[in-house]
Amino acid sequence: MELVTIATTMRGTVEKSKLQNWREKAKQRRLKCEYWKRRSQGLEESRDNWKDKAKARLEEIRKLEQQLKCLGKGGELKDKPKPRGHSYSLGVMQLALMLRQRGEISYRGCCKVLYSLQLLLCLDICQPSYSSIRYWEQKMGYHRLSTAQSEPEQEWVLIIDESIAIGREKLLLFLGVNLAAYSFGQPLSFEDVEVLGLAISRSWKAPEIQAQLEKVMEKGFNIVYGVADQGNNLRKTLAQMDIVHVADCTHAFSLILEKEYKKHEVFQRFCQLCGQMRRKGSLSKYTAILPPAQRSKARYLNLTPLFGWASDCLKLLGKAKQLDKGQKQLLEHVQWLKEYEAFIIQTSAVLKLFNQIQKTIKYEGLNDENLVECKAAIKESTIAEHFKESLRQYLQQNRQLLPGRQKIICCSDIIESYFGKYKMQAGQNITQQCLRILNYGKVQDESEIKAAMEQVKIVDLNRWSEENLPLSTKAQRRRLFKNTG
Repeated sequence: MELVTIATTMRGTVEKSKLQNWREKAKQRRLKCEYWKRRSQGLEESRDNWKDKAKARLEEIRKLEQQLKCLGKGGELKDKPKPRGHSYSLGVMQLALMLRQRGEISYRGCCKVLYSLQLLLCLDICQPSYSSIRYWEQKMGYHRLSTAQSEPEQEWVLIIDESIAIGREKLLLFLGVNLAAYSFGQPLSFEDVEVLGLAISRSWKAPEIQAQLEKVMEKGFNIVYGVADQGNNLRKTLAQMDIVHVADCTHAFSLILEKEYKKHEVFQRFCQLCGQMRRKGSLSKYTAILPPAQRSKARYLNLTPLFGWASDCLKLLGKAKQLDKGQKQLLEHVQWLKEYEAFIIQTSAVLKLFNQIQKTIKYEGLNDENLVECKAAIKESTIAEHFKESLRQYLQQNRQLLPGRQKIICCSDIIESYFGKYKMQAGQNITQQCLRILNYGKVQDESEIKAAMEQVKIVDLNRWSEENLPLSTKAQRRRLFKNTG
């Protein structure tokens, strides 16, 4: 009986032990299953996350490939819209006009630059001809000329002058400075002025200038005063139009110098010797020490380089012992300057004072503050008294013209810059190309380019030429020999 009981107990213990082991194993399996389930879930989430990142990267790559493909075919230059009735995009037009204005490249030069860019950068763009670029530039100028207008409340300063003869014609130019947009502190630049009008004729008398000025004022420009040289036709025009005339300081100061030196024997002899030295030594071994060229016209506007050269030569003559043999040989050709040393020193002092006052009023305008400074500089100077009195009269008279104005523009150098730049590009006659003057220093805005290309036709340019330009020598010759067979 006892044996049966023991056997039964042992059997129960074994079964209980097996059951406990099974439960432990089941628990371990459950824990492993939960672990792998969590692991699988984490991997799935990670996989989905990386899939999203991969999709985003692929989309970004696709967009970049499209941009690269676009750039390879001309990029924005080609993709920009075309003005109505034109074969080239605004991007190509804008680039060509910028090359003309900012780079000052010829029409054919612009074509070559565009062709070089097309080869180097693999641009798939249409290359315009030189005549297309020329018409674009003329259209821009005509559009600016025909649409120039002002708000009634805006105040403008008029700068007016006529050029020297180009061929047989003279160019009359009206520039305007918008006082609301201009800030003093530097001389006027192309960006600071607007071309209000231009006209071409063989001569310009006061009634003719007045007629052109009336056309400008009909556009709504409120002109508060005008800056011009002291030419009789310009002064009379401004007086008849009741516009205050402020004398240009550069021309006014040159008139003071001309009055003093035009019949001055020492000055005339000095200039003659400088001219002879330059002519004789132009192809010699001493070209390095030759005087600068003198202007045949407006000579008294350009005396500073000549007397600056003479002063430097005198300083070198005083330090001849410190120079080498070759430099001493050069100085032998300017020994004659010692005879004019007193005159050179005196004239250099005059020019120094004139330039000092001009710089002050060109940068800051003429105002009460620098008027006091200029008078103080004149008083401290050792130049002749009649020079001082002429300077005082100019400053005082022009300041009294506009007592209510805080600052007065009294320099018209910018209009000479317009004439000079145009003459460098012009041929023997004034032609339709004079319309490019209106583009000097201006930003080539896409919207303005689009408006000019769509609104201005070649017929308009030809009509403007017929109404404003005389026949060029080439056109007259072509018309003369037209029927020779």
